[in-house]
Amino acid sequence: MSLVSHRKESPGTKVIKKRGRPPKKNAAKSKAKFEGETSKKRSASKSVEDQRAAKVLKKEPRANIGKKVDIRNAILATVVAHEIIDLTSDSESDEAMLRHAKQAHPSPRPEGTIVKDVDWSVTTAQKEESTYDEDDLRPDSATSVKNDRESSSAVELHKVRSDLQVTREEMKKLLQDTEKREANFQLQRTKSETETRQQIYRLTKELEAEWDKSRTLTAEQNQLREQVQRSEVAKVKCVGLENELRSLQGRYDKEKKAREEEQQTHANILEDIIQSTSKEDVSDGQSQANNKHVQKLEDDNARLTKEVQALKAVPPFRSVPTLSPVPSLLPSTDDDRRDDNIRKMFIKTKRQYDVLYSAASNVAACTRSLDVSSFGDFGRYSKKLRVVLEIDKESQGGDSSNALVIRKSDDEDD
Repeated sequence: MSLVSHRKESPGTKVIKKRGRPPKKNAAKSKAKFEGETSKKRSASKSVEDQRAAKVLKKEPRANIGKKVDIRNAILATVVAHEIIDLTSDSESDEAMLRHAKQAHPSPRPEGTIVKDVDWSVTTAQKEESTYDEDDLRPDSATSVKNDRESSSAVELHKVRSDLQVTREEMKKLLQDTEKREANFQLQRTKSETETRQQIYRLTKELEAEWDKSRTLTAEQNQLREQVQRSEVAKVKCVGLENELRSLQGRYDKEKKAREEEQQTHANILEDIIQSTSKEDVSDGQSQANNKHVQKLEDDNARLTKEVQALKAVPPFRSVPTLSPVPSLLPSTDDDRRDDNIRKMFIKTKRQYDVLYSAASNVAACTRSLDVSSFGDFGRYSKKLRVVLEIDKESQGGDSSNALVIRKSDDEDD
């Protein structure tokens, strides 16, 4: 839809109202009227244009009064001759252009009312003037009016063009500002989108990290839950084992107490038996020792008897060997060798006996403060060893009786 610029009506411009064709008048009547009017005295209140029209009549009396001037056609021709400006052709947007000049009339009318806008309003003074000058209008006065109107139209057109130029410059500035704002907006939008993408990327990374942490924590939680379940099962088992252990501990204490009582009873019985047997052994040992001593004496007596008989017999003649200066090389007899062997055997046996006696004494001394009744065989042998050592101390070196007591005790144990 195109917008057409309208002329600005200025209060100082004379405008003749458009009218239809005036009715024809007789020349006599108009002439008489003219003559009557010229005979009248002019008043001082007439305008400058009336005076100017009068001067024109004096200079050019041959005006074609009968020819009527179509003011409407002249005004339309003047308006059409000027350039009609389409404001939409210069604008790059759909916004309507507004003129900055002040307008005396209201807002522009829509298209189709151009003819009505061309109508001009005529004041009362102008109407009165037209009643006087319409019949007296001559070509010179029309030309002057036309020139005045053309000059005013040119001025107004120049003003409109200057306003249009200002409007175009303002539009250009507005377009430049709009382009700058749009560029800034695009830059800001690009920057905002970039920041948004970066923030989204960062948040995505953080979210992925949080998801990883969540999965890790979930796995750890599952492991801990399994461990807790296993620990609960183990705790239940431990409680059951503790109860069983308490019951077993009670049974063990009872069995241990019964065993200790039984061992104490056995120890008392064994001690009584040992004491009774030791007394019998001592008496039996003494008798056997006496018998052996008697037997030994008898053997010695028989041996000595044989030796005496041998000495009494005449020995055979034998050559006496020459005496050796070395005593160790003297010839030895069988008795000497036998005595030497007996002496060596006694020394060896005595040494072994001393070692065994010392070890037995040490063992007895170490176990003297102990209750060896609960040690089984070791306790029994320790008691026997202690008894033998006491007997040996009492007899003060009675080897035969000690050996007899030890042998008899072993036989009883077996």
